Amino acid sequence: MLSKLVCFYAKLIATNSDFFKLNWILLDFIFLVKEVKHILENVVLRNMMRESMHIKKEAFEAWRRVIEVTLASCSADILPKDTRQTVIAELLQDSLSKVHCKGY
Repeated sequence: MLSKLVCFYAKLIATNSDFFKLNWILLDFIFLVKEVKHILENVVLRNMMRESMHIKKEAFEAWRRVIEVTLASCSADILPKDTRQTVIAELLQDSLSKVHCKGY
């Protein structure tokens, strides 16, 4: 599309006596198109990063719910209080080490 517009403006410049004025219009238009393209590329990149963060947040929330339900459904005779605390501490430690290693 940009090449068609450049050709159009080139023909217009060739037939018009006000060469310099039209040349500046063409340069401004090309600059504007490049700026819009740059802005859109940044928006797409930022959107991808936000989606990635949202997916990770939802995954951690899902695991939190699984652990919460698992620990809540275990009675005291199945999982004594001291064992429960040990399991929670180990789960937290493993989760934090995985988060730290992967750079989330």
